[in-house]
Amino acid sequence: MSAAAAHPTVHEVKEINLAHNTFDGKKADLYINTGTLGGKHFLFTVEKADGRPTLIAIHL
Repeated sequence: MSAAAAHPTVHEVKEINLAHNTFDGKKADLYINTGTLGGKHFLFTVEKADGRPTLIAIHL
């Protein structure tokens, strides 16, 4: 898969375990907390060129 063919996905997180830094049971590669927009959490998945996901959690 080429980098140009990769498509990111995003979904709102339903279960958060901040003690283990997991979001819907998945460990994020990067976690960002902005402290705005009512504390919603989202998990962004971006596939690397080899098909493995990079997970980025955003707390807005």
